[in-house]
Amino acid sequence: MEELKEYQRQACRAAGDKPAFGFVMDRGTGKTPTYLKNSEELIQRGLVRRALVTAPLSTLEQISKACFRFCSTLRPTLIWGTKQKRVQLIQTPKGNIDIINFEACRTVQDDLLAAGYDMVVVDESIRIADMDTQVSKVVKALGKRAKYRRIAAGAPFTEGLEDAWNQFDFLEPGIFGQSGFWGFRNRYCTLEQKEIPDRDKTGRIIWIEEGLACTTCAARAEARGLCEFCGCPIGPRRVPKMRKYQTITGYKNVEEFEAKIAPYIFRAAKKDVLPELPDKSFETISVPMVEEQKKLYRQIRDKQYSELSDGTEINHANALAKGQKLREVASGFVYGDDRKPVFVPSGKYERLGEILDDGIYGDRKVVIFTAFRPEPALVKETVSRCRKKIGVYCLPEKKELRSSTIEAWERHVGPAVFIGNVASTGVGLNLQKADWAIFFGLPWSQDQYSQAIDRIHRIGSEVFQKVFITHLISEGTIEEKMLKALTEKTDLVNMVLEDLRQWQKERDEWISA
Repeated sequence: MEELKEYQRQACRAAGDKPAFGFVMDRGTGKTPTYLKNSEELIQRGLVRRALVTAPLSTLEQISKACFRFCSTLRPTLIWGTKQKRVQLIQTPKGNIDIINFEACRTVQDDLLAAGYDMVVVDESIRIADMDTQVSKVVKALGKRAKYRRIAAGAPFTEGLEDAWNQFDFLEPGIFGQSGFWGFRNRYCTLEQKEIPDRDKTGRIIWIEEGLACTTCAARAEARGLCEFCGCPIGPRRVPKMRKYQTITGYKNVEEFEAKIAPYIFRAAKKDVLPELPDKSFETISVPMVEEQKKLYRQIRDKQYSELSDGTEINHANALAKGQKLREVASGFVYGDDRKPVFVPSGKYERLGEILDDGIYGDRKVVIFTAFRPEPALVKETVSRCRKKIGVYCLPEKKELRSSTIEAWERHVGPAVFIGNVASTGVGLNLQKADWAIFFGLPWSQDQYSQAIDRIHRIGSEVFQKVFITHLISEGTIEEKMLKALTEKTDLVNMVLEDLRQWQKERDEWISA
């Protein structure tokens, strides 16, 4: 049986038998065995009969294995499979701690609520930061029926303090008073009122008449007649109907906020509790687009601009969609109307082969993060063409095969790469046998990006002097802006949104002039 480190034992003591507690521990510091050990202690003392852990799908098997590695009396049950199978596992318990992924909570919510869990643990509680999702509502309903509630997260406030409200409202309802989220936001967030053009259901700007103006040069006029500047007729002046909204620009009363949550959490910063971990070295390799790829990229970008020139609303949804299309071309393919990938030449694959040939040796292990489903197969083919003989392992879609695949990659004699989508590979997997991570593709999410890096920079990586993070970027594309936003920790979708809005504003000003 593996033992916890001293700071993990301190966290367990701090949680004790408190009804509500949060393990705010940096990724890679071992929060999973910590909350499992606390759960086991409560079960052993007879305070908890049956516990439930909700977590991201990719982490379930790791949590189950951690039960056996660190706890002698926990008997985990993985709640997965078909809906019928999940219901059966919930209704006929064989262990004392059930483990289920967030998405599945929605499909079996009635059975979960009827199961009578005494303890509910929310692993990666940032997943319930949005209070309006069905998953958040189910998890909070479970928490209300449980005597003991726990949250565990490396970064519970990824985007800002507003992320905290729903997580702590699950943990201890009323911790911030009884005024709900909007009262919390008014108390701790600095708000600025802005105006944007109002639009109808189709996304078209709503225009209203406001005074008189020249129909040609738009010069304002006091009465009908001819414009004194250009001689054209004076008519009704049309302006957009404006809609007011509030946006968060900063935070206030932060010390008060910290004081309210302090009794409920144990913090573990990686740099403090694991000073022996290696330094991280970051490198960006820019790859010029080939001519065919460059031409397609420009065509798609110009088409997007023309689609926005008719006053179509620019919002998060279409900003994300348009940014996604540009990312596809930067990665060397584009989805057709039938949702099948159409491949275009990309210099990134050739450059990937070159850096692997130059940098891989001995038994060195490497993780390659991709962003799209078509990429792993192409990356695998690229690795197979390298001069050096390199073992290749891909993250299986079947979750029950993931642990055995990772173990095979770890045991591989000679250099080996592990390839996986950043959204799946970047959460919950232990890949600390690698000292080199290559981002072939980037995620939209700052949280996913940080999580992916922490797959190799965690307990166990202290055997290396340094871990290396390489970004492979298509030159002159949206990937450059994405990397800038990720490293500066700004919102990526807003970055694309503002870029599109700025283009539309400049175009409107040019037309008006």
